[in-house]
Amino acid sequence: MIERHLDLDADKEGMYSTTHKGNHVRIGHGDVDIAPSELLATAISGCSYGVLRTILDNRQITYDDIHVDVDWLMEDKKPNIVTEVSVHFKIKNPSADIEVLGRALNQTIKNCTIIQSVKSAIKIDEKLTVI
Repeated sequence: MIERHLDLDADKEGMYSTTHKGNHVRIGHGDVDIAPSELLATAISGCSYGVLRTILDNRQITYDDIHVDVDWLMEDKKPNIVTEVSVHFKIKNPSADIEVLGRALNQTIKNCTIIQSVKSAIKIDEKLTVI
């Protein structure tokens, strides 16, 4: 097993998390905070984005840019459970065709730690567009 740790504390401005690397993330609903549901969507999309970039790099597929749009659905009654997260990759000028990119996206989903951790509770939809 791989063990990870972070600290969650509060100060006069609210909650913050400190990672094992010493990075801080403000958590809450204030102007500079990231809401917990945003952290969840960020974890899902950030993980898959990192895995996709690694796969493309390993396959020597070049591109000018990757932009990711992320949307999520939450139940409208408390506790507002996140039910679905949609991740849309927009890849600019890739050196591979859409079929090859689609296979890379499928491999991304299978290798993303966060998606594999939450897929039984949250519907994950990922799509890719070439621009």
